[in-house]
Amino acid sequence: MAEAARKTLRFHYRRMLDHEAGTRLGDDAEELHDMRVATRRMRAAFRVFGAHLDPAVVRPHISGLRRTGRALGAVRDLDVIDEKTQAYLAALPDERRAELDPLVDAWRAERGAARERLLTFLGGDRFARFKDEFGVFLDTPGAGALPHLLPDGEALPDLVRHVLPAALYERAAAVWAYGGPLAEPDPPLTRFHRLRIAGKFLRYTLEFFEEALGPDARPLIRSTKRLQDHLGDLQDAVVACQILRDFLTWGTWSAPAGRKAQSRAGAVVVAPGVAAYLAFRQDELQKLVATFPETWHQIAGLEFSEGLAAIVGKMTARPASRPRRPPTSG
Repeated sequence: MAEAARKTLRFHYRRMLDHEAGTRLGDDAEELHDMRVATRRMRAAFRVFGAHLDPAVVRPHISGLRRTGRALGAVRDLDVIDEKTQAYLAALPDERRAELDPLVDAWRAERGAARERLLTFLGGDRFARFKDEFGVFLDTPGAGALPHLLPDGEALPDLVRHVLPAALYERAAAVWAYGGPLAEPDPPLTRFHRLRIAGKFLRYTLEFFEEALGPDARPLIRSTKRLQDHLGDLQDAVVACQILRDFLTWGTWSAPAGRKAQSRAGAVVVAPGVAAYLAFRQDELQKLVATFPETWHQIAGLEFSEGLAAIVGKMTARPASRPRRPPTSG
């Protein structure tokens, strides 16, 4: 498991490096998106493989990934909002496309500041040191691996085929647990977000081990991806509605803090175009909640359960290695 972790991490680490130059250049938003995805998958991998890695060894690498993800995410989240906003504007008549100019101006200022912080981070010594140290860890077989034999002789499972079946069912159970809470009338939106996090780890676990699980895992990965896409769109709509409400309340991208908020408490922001866009995003959010049961059935239905049982069954059906017979005396 420790070496499977290293192989998985090395793959996504190289992808992160491959997209660093494009992210710095800034001409293609997908470069930053792909770099961020790589960092998020590495963070998820540490969680998936964490029981087999020495916390003291991997903690600095996890911290480096977390800092990198925050810097990238601050820009990427703004890019997602802009992509949705531009799609909305493109569907409006020409005479209405200036309705969101104040919002777009605020977005540009916010994104410009976030990108400056990102470039400062990527060009700093701390990021360079993280890359160097993480690269050494990934290129050193056995680094950070926990022993699978305890001092008293107890053997702990550390082979992929011994650990993965239980891990898959544990992560699937964490997703299935939301079936009841989300069936309640008007579940809070935060519940969908928590399911999204649980679904992410199920999907990543399936993807990380796709090579070992074989082609029968692909339909399960597609189902978990559809769940993630639906919940991702839902969360994007939630965040957009919060930003738009802040703008209509304060006239700024986000709510000001402290005395600034108090001084603007009685202000009225007249922005009918932004109000119309808020209504559009709220309608989108309601539709995503209403259509969620269709997506949920792909994970909670019999077909997914049978598919999971099939790939686990094939893995556990492999014969266990036999202990070597002690040598006999002549």
